[in-house]
Amino acid sequence: ILKSGLGQLTLPSPGLTDELPWPISPEALLTLYRKSPEHARALNLKAEGCCGLGVAGRGAPRLEALCPAGAADLFVDLMLDWQCYGNAFLQLIQAGERITGLRRLPARHMVRARQGYRQRLLDSQGRERLYRFKAADILHLRPPCPAGGYYALPSWIGARGMLELAQAAVDYNDRFFKNHALPEYAVISKGDAALGETEKQTIQEFFKREYQGPDNSHRTLYLHTHGLDADIQFQRITAETKDGDFIKLMDAARERIIAAHGVPPRLMSIAQSGQLGGGGEVQQQFFLFESLTLKPLRRRLLDQLQPLLRALGIARDALRFEGQDLTPPGDDLRHLAEFVREGILTPAEARDHLPHLTPARAETPKAQQKSQGVFPETGQDSRDDPLIALLERL
Repeated sequence: ILKSGLGQLTLPSPGLTDELPWPISPEALLTLYRKSPEHARALNLKAEGCCGLGVAGRGAPRLEALCPAGAADLFVDLMLDWQCYGNAFLQLIQAGERITGLRRLPARHMVRARQGYRQRLLDSQGRERLYRFKAADILHLRPPCPAGGYYALPSWIGARGMLELAQAAVDYNDRFFKNHALPEYAVISKGDAALGETEKQTIQEFFKREYQGPDNSHRTLYLHTHGLDADIQFQRITAETKDGDFIKLMDAARERIIAAHGVPPRLMSIAQSGQLGGGGEVQQQFFLFESLTLKPLRRRLLDQLQPLLRALGIARDALRFEGQDLTPPGDDLRHLAEFVREGILTPAEARDHLPHLTPARAETPKAQQKSQGVFPETGQDSRDDPLIALLERL
């Protein structure tokens, strides 16, 4: 046994029987991530939306100090594992009783054991290395799962069949254009004069070498026989597949995938029929995504971090994951002048807020605003806009 920064390193033994297998292989789940653009996009959207803005609160500096690249980077990676595999593993690096660092252990290499956890990695020479961790050194983060057990299933698992079906359709078309692996016609010879060896060899060589690849699709084979009574027929042995069937299948799979993830279509850059696509529609979908998907994720993640926070002496209400700002910038801007007038904000503080709200109007020189008289984007008279009074004061 060799001690290292990753844990206790041992050579794997074929006699190990105390490891608890995953209900679904992590490699199979990773394959679905690689194969489906909608699936991968939804996973990344939820990970970034949940933890991408980092942490805030009185306890945030204490937690940030333990993350080599910052809390946002660490927890986005953990949430991506959580979403992709249904399980994420956070290592607590300790020196005695004191926690000195936090590290994400990629879920695809982790396995639970009767006592603690194990990580299996391959070195540069392809040899497997086994790292052992005590149960107290790992926080196992997971979503709610009705199956129970030692591992959780990812929340989108109900769409697994559609993901695999969509990938099968893609693979079928890929093989069709590359190889045309399944013969489309059978060559049937009838009559007294059977095909000679030369004709047979010609047919075999044609289908083996000259009928593969997209450049050779739908080519014609010409055969000539010397027998007067010979009869050669070509009979279709594959069903005709319409392009529209594949399009309908892919559309149906896409809708079920994003429904399983709880990500609105507009945030996936998907325009659905009957939707106008205006700013109000996007804002509503983003509100639902933040309220029904991201907030519950942050709450559950923070709940499962309580052992870590208690060890660091951080109170429950002293740390939070930053959420998305759902207030339209125009609403904030309309109240800015009033805040300055009432003394809530100083002119300098208001000036700092302007570039983050609507730079299009705030960055326009005052002289140009006066000469224009009307905001071209709204048609509103500039003399009636309270922002002008604020800009003059600033």
